[in-house]
Order: sequence, then structure tokens, then C-alpha cells
Amino acid sequence: MRKSVFLMAVAGVFMGFGWRADYAAKMRKMENVETVGAAYVTERAGRKDFFVVDLRGAPAAERTPAAFEVFLTSAQLESPEAAALLKRAGIDSDAEIVLRGGTEEQTAAAAKRLLTLLNWNSLVVKRLAAEP
Repeated sequence: MRKSVFLMAVAGVFMGFGWRADYAAKMRKMENVETVGAAYVTERAGRKDFFVVDLRGAPAAERTPAAFEVFLTSAQLESPEAAALLKRAGIDSDAEIVLRGGTEEQTAAAAKRLLTLLNWNSLVVKRLAAEP
């Protein structure tokens, strides 16, 4: 009896360490959003798991949006139906997402929200460098 209680306690400690390591990895991924350039977007544009989420909300009137572009405002990302909006756009946990528009703080907040909504282990979120 004592042996099994001891083994359960040891297992609980190791599971706790695993959870903490998992949580730390998630926090690092949220804090270190890589910045990429327009060439990176052009290179990956044809992939089915690649999306550009434009935080400005709507495409410019003079241009037609590409199939991989999704337009969401920060408010839409924070709303309760954000997961449904992402699913409708075809974005799932295996996607690679580049965030466009907004300040560095807004893109960091959007990256955190995306990593929270979707399975963050396989999701890749990057920030598009400011356009000249």
C-alpha cells in the first residue's frame, strides 16, 4: 500500500514537471513571434496550409484578395465566435499563419489569441514586416 502511494506521488511530480515544461514552451512560442518579409509570403502562397491574416479587417478597394488571405479585426479575434471564423476560413491547428497590419503589440496579442484558440503545438504564427 505504501509503495503504490509513493509511486503515485512520484508519477504526479513528473507529470507536473511535464506540464510546466509544456506551458513554458507555449509561453516562449507566444513571446517569440518571428518577423518575415513579403518574399516569404510569395514563396509559400500556393500551400494549402498557409494563410495571411490581415488585422486591418478588409481588403483595399483597388485589389482583389488572394485565396490564402483572411481578413479579421482584433475585435473579431477576441470574440466568442473567433474559432468558428477561423474554421470557416480553413485555418486549423496545422496551419502556418502570417499576421499583417497593426502594431507590434496588436500582432503579438493576435498571435497569442490564435495560439490559444488552436492547438499551439503544430501551429506556426509569424509577423509580416512593415510594408514600405
